[in-house]
Amino acid sequence: MVNCMEKMLRNKAVICSFLFPALLLFTVTVILPIGWSVYYSFFNWNGVSKMKFIGIDNYIRMFADNNFKTAFLNNILFLVANVLGQVGTGLLLALMLTHIDKGRNLLKTFYFVPTILSAVALSQFFTKFFSYEPLGVFNALLDLLHFGDAKRAWLGDSATAMGAVILIECYKSMPLYMVILYSGLISIPDNIIEAAKMDGAQGIKMFVYIKLPYLVNVLTVALVMAVNKLMQDGLLDENPIVSQVAAVSAGIVEDEPLLDLCYTEDSRAQTDMNFVMNHRGEFIELQGTGEGRAFTNRELHCLLDAGRAGVRRLMKAQREALRGIGGHLLPPPMVVVASGNAHKLQELTALFRGVCQPVSMKEVGFEGDIDENGSTFEENARIKAECVMKATGLPTLADDSGLSVDALGGAPGIYSARYAGEHGNDRANNELLLKNMDGVADRTCRFVCAMALALPGQETRIVRGECEGTLLTALEGEGGFGYDPLFLYQNGQTFAQMSPEEKNQVSHRFHAVDQMRDVLRALF
Repeated sequence: MVNCMEKMLRNKAVICSFLFPALLLFTVTVILPIGWSVYYSFFNWNGVSKMKFIGIDNYIRMFADNNFKTAFLNNILFLVANVLGQVGTGLLLALMLTHIDKGRNLLKTFYFVPTILSAVALSQFFTKFFSYEPLGVFNALLDLLHFGDAKRAWLGDSATAMGAVILIECYKSMPLYMVILYSGLISIPDNIIEAAKMDGAQGIKMFVYIKLPYLVNVLTVALVMAVNKLMQDGLLDENPIVSQVAAVSAGIVEDEPLLDLCYTEDSRAQTDMNFVMNHRGEFIELQGTGEGRAFTNRELHCLLDAGRAGVRRLMKAQREALRGIGGHLLPPPMVVVASGNAHKLQELTALFRGVCQPVSMKEVGFEGDIDENGSTFEENARIKAECVMKATGLPTLADDSGLSVDALGGAPGIYSARYAGEHGNDRANNELLLKNMDGVADRTCRFVCAMALALPGQETRIVRGECEGTLLTALEGEGGFGYDPLFLYQNGQTFAQMSPEEKNQVSHRFHAVDQMRDVLRALF
């Protein structure tokens, strides 16, 4: 039975047969209407008369329309108020629950009821709650408190409808974030709370300096979940999350560097540093103090490496916590590519999609030269990765790749890019290779790619990928780069004749990337 199921899953035709009805329905009900709407937006048409093409005039009128501006601002207000309201109210209730001993379970159940109520039930409840004629609960309460002049149709008044709808949305979604944040609060070790109390931390100080730092990652999860729900409900069209953020502390305690200091360690730290960083490895806040003694340059770099590693671990935990419930909204972690080759960066971006975001070394400010003096692909990849990593402090990916021809003893090998003397001159390199292989019967060759990942304070990881082929006697194909027009793959096409997508499924770089993906997933 298991074997049959595995065969079915491997059979793309079977999988497609299950997916096709849903895809067809989605196309007919969503994709096509959107496509036709976009098409019609470039025409003046009342649905009956002949269509007249007017270009972007409709868009010009739309952006000049005050109603559109109002609707756009209302959407922004609705987004901000909902996210802050849901998470903020959830945090307030979570804090209240931590200070209640008797009836806590009953209150948790009471608070969670809105989440399990249907939308119909909620709408009926709030219709009655905000009713004006007859008086609903809210207006009746205002009357009782002698605020009768404030009574109104809250859902029907343009001045108050937005606030009333936000209140309803917050009421329904708040309990989920209350549960998440409450779980984060009760996970704070008791000894940390007791130590803080002994040092005089109470009330606001306890929350700001003890509880809130422990909740940073929990709050990140809650905020992403709130945004994801708004997008699923159609209340938000674009993802407003532009960066992932995490914070961690590091310090030197009894002459030993430590990561993620607890309160007792922090209170006796000789050096204390706090890091707030984004997914690109950039600093949002960096604060360090020599509290017990001055610290050296070596100790500073040791703490920087520890802080970066800690932030990466926290961001990985955030993504794992959000898997399936909004993790796709987070931007992938950034990895610097130690190469100035635009073609290579483009290939790596496609190959690592969903795992990391490769960026060029120039984008992060590295303009120096790298002395590739290694004798193997692996050595050169390591040299390049570690050189850029040490200069930028960021995770760096480098590869050294080339063509190895058996009849030439592995040449061009590590000199593939500068085989003819000038680095990156593909035409000259190909001409020299054809000249050296003129009349040679053995045309077996392979593309080789050694890939290295260097991280601050960690051992460099290296993988190797190969792709076997045959060297042609003349160039074939217009695509690709380097030796692609001479490299005949086993499917009867050169790499230059394949589409980028086809090449990326079989190339030496694909095989190296396939291994490096596992390395990156373990780290990020």
